[in-house]
Amino acid sequence: MAARGTLLEQSQILTTQNLAVLVAALDLGDELRELAPDLADRTFSWLVRRQTRRAPGWPAQLQMIKNVAYAWRQAIFYLSFCPVETQVAAVARVAEATESAGLTGRFGPAVDGLAHVVTGSRFIPEGTLGAQPGRRLLGWTTYPHWALPDPPVPARLPS
Repeated sequence: MAARGTLLEQSQILTTQNLAVLVAALDLGDELRELAPDLADRTFSWLVRRQTRRAPGWPAQLQMIKNVAYAWRQAIFYLSFCPVETQVAAVARVAEATESAGLTGRFGPAVDGLAHVVTGSRFIPEGTLGAQPGRRLLGWTTYPHWALPDPPVPARLPS
């Protein structure tokens, strides 16, 4: 199931969950360019706040990281309507919020990845930047997620 979720998530990234199609079809580009900086900031603020709340149990933690990844993509979509200077400033604000919230260890790699991408770098297929710090933030994974607060405790089978 996780492998299928990962594949679907990649498709959502490619289509920006169809937000780009809707914005184009409804001719909302100019309006969105005006609202985008605030929408990106509000979305980043939400996802930092969301990660500071402890999710009770492993399934809730998995759902939390998926919701954070969805919000992350939406924030990036909004940033795509902003000039580069605005993008860089927004990433600096989310980095500061991440540090203030004590999330640098788990969420810092995603922020570092976005900071590099905004300035022209690209992720390699493994979702990293190679030698540079930073990771692509996805919600689905087939292995323990690097951004979760606690690794899963393997279930013990009865002897």
